[in-house]
Amino acid sequence: MIIIFFIKNLIENDKNPDYINFRERYTYYLFIITHILGIGLVMGFSYLDILLELKNFNALLLSRIICTIMYLSNIILLFVLSKSRKAIKFFIFLGFLYAAILTSVVSHLAGYTEISYWPGFMYTLTIWFAFIPFSILEMISLGFFYTLVFNSIIIFFNFSNLNVVKIIEYNIFLVSMFTTGATLTVTLNHYQYNIFKNQLDLKTEKNKLQQQNIIMQSDINLARKIQTQLIPKLSSNKNISTIYKPMIEVGGDLFDVIEFNDSKKIGIFISDVSGHGVAAAFITSMIKTIILQAKEKLSNPANLLFYMNEILQSQIAGNFVTVFYGIYNPDDRSILYSSAGHNQPYIITPNKVTQLQKGQNTALAMFPNKMLELSNKKFTNFTDILEPDSKLLLYTDGLVEARPIDSNIFFEYANMEQIFIENHKYPCDVFLDNVMKELSAFRKSDQFDDDICLICLDV
Repeated sequence: MIIIFFIKNLIENDKNPDYINFRERYTYYLFIITHILGIGLVMGFSYLDILLELKNFNALLLSRIICTIMYLSNIILLFVLSKSRKAIKFFIFLGFLYAAILTSVVSHLAGYTEISYWPGFMYTLTIWFAFIPFSILEMISLGFFYTLVFNSIIIFFNFSNLNVVKIIEYNIFLVSMFTTGATLTVTLNHYQYNIFKNQLDLKTEKNKLQQQNIIMQSDINLARKIQTQLIPKLSSNKNISTIYKPMIEVGGDLFDVIEFNDSKKIGIFISDVSGHGVAAAFITSMIKTIILQAKEKLSNPANLLFYMNEILQSQIAGNFVTVFYGIYNPDDRSILYSSAGHNQPYIITPNKVTQLQKGQNTALAMFPNKMLELSNKKFTNFTDILEPDSKLLLYTDGLVEARPIDSNIFFEYANMEQIFIENHKYPCDVFLDNVMKELSAFRKSDQFDDDICLICLDV
């Protein structure tokens, strides 16, 4: 019952056109291989005719030559006429007919009861069954066809001298050979179908992944559009320029330039969310929303950071945010600022590069405000006076931690400060463009390992 069920399943599989195309994808090459092997076997066994000193050697040789010509004709006709799957199968069946006729004729000419050729018959038939992707029904048909042709020719030429016992012995031997061939066919078809099914499953999973990638890319594009809206438009202040380059389609850096209606003061905000991608971009949108809602807190950097920390601490699931927020007053070149674990801005003059030294504190969303107060880590405001004709450069760590593709040297420890000094004489927009060009040349690529956000203020 198990065998019947197994064969039934294979017959059902043979009704699947996709499986048939898969199973017979190499049939043309197998056709060539089996015909070349067939020619080798047909002509190679003539050596056995010589060893056995058969009386009908010339007739046997002629039969082998004719069969060889017919095999070669098969190859030529298939090459000239068509290489379609149906044509290939037709010429395979035709080659099988040649094998049936030849083995019958050779058996007759070799002496009818000559047992030396039986191993040759078995080898020939086994080769056909092993190499050609027959279906179960094709295999049964070919086995029946071969047996019919073989017996017809043997009986026709030896009718007056029939040896019934030998005929039965021949057929038992043929049945055993076909059973071996059938076992090969069934086994190969079973494994072929498993391979086909696995590849089909892989293709299905690949299509699912592609669909998921399309959805994810759509989400990223939407996040990109949203984040683009978060980036402030060009400031009316000619002395400020910005550059933002996310590592991928969306990033975790954010900046804002805040203008106060009642004074010349200008707020400069920059932040960096841990991580990258859509999750980081989502957090930046939260930060932008907090800034928009902060209102009166915008005039006090420390209060703004304290306010942001209270909201973000329980909302961003293990991420943290570094922030620097300063309010620049052009009347006296003073900057009031507070920092939450962010990189300290550079002060660039024609001769040197320094950094603001005050205001370092823990990043946002790491500890609740009450814990910061108890541990004396509450955000604090500091004030510095910037040198005249200097530049204030706010940045995220994508700038200083950029490395060449083939090296581990950070840009910060290479010639970064010299580049700053050399480009100090240019306006902020040109300064930032030149810095990015030098950074790309240092990196040896326009793609970076982290988001890069730069804000330059001409003092």
